[in-house]
Amino acid sequence: MKIKLLFKVFSVICISLYCTETALSQSVEKKYNDLYQKGVDLFDKELYTDAEDMFSRAIKETDPTDVLTLSQIAYYRAMCAIELQQLNMENLVYELLDNYPENKDINEVTFALANYFYHVRDFKKAVRWYEEVDSRALRYNQHIECTFKKGYSYFELGSYNKASNCFVEVKDVPNNTYSIPATYYYGHTEFKKGNLVSA
Repeated sequence: MKIKLLFKVFSVICISLYCTETALSQSVEKKYNDLYQKGVDLFDKELYTDAEDMFSRAIKETDPTDVLTLSQIAYYRAMCAIELQQLNMENLVYELLDNYPENKDINEVTFALANYFYHVRDFKKAVRWYEEVDSRALRYNQHIECTFKKGYSYFELGSYNKASNCFVEVKDVPNNTYSIPATYYYGHTEFKKGNLVSA
C-alpha cells in the first residue's frame, strides 16, 4: 500500500517537474522569438542600431541547437553592421560564412559588403567580395549592378582583361542603368589592352 502511495506521489512530482520545465523552456523560446521578431521589424524600418541591439540580445537567449534562428540572427547582425558601417562588419560576414555557410541570405550580405567597399573606393576589397557573390542568384537588376561594379573595380585595379569580361556582359543588355558606362569602360579597357579595333 505504501509503495503504491509513494509511486503515485513520485509520479505526481515527475509530472509537475516536466510541466514546469516545459513551461520554462517555452517561455525562454518565446522570449528569444520575441527579441528576434522585434529585431526583424526594426531592421525592416531601417532602425539598424535598435535592431542590432535586439539581435545581440536574442542570440544570448537562443537555444544553441536552433541553428536556423542563429543563422538568421548572424545574417541580420552582419547586415546591421554593414548599414551602420561598423568596423566589425567584415568579421561578422566571415563569421556568417564560417558558421552558417548554408544560410540562404549569404549572397545578399556579401553583395551588400562588396557595395560598401565599392562606395568607399576600396576596390581590392570590393573585388574580393564581388567574387564571393553568386550574381546569377541575385535579382536581375542586382546581377547587372554586381557585374558592372565588379568590372569597374577590376578596371580601377588595372586588371583590364577581367574588367573587360564584366563590361562585355553588361554593355549590350537593353534597358539598364549600366549599359552606357559599361560600353564606355569596355572601350577604354580594350584601348588599354591594345585592341584598337574593339575599342
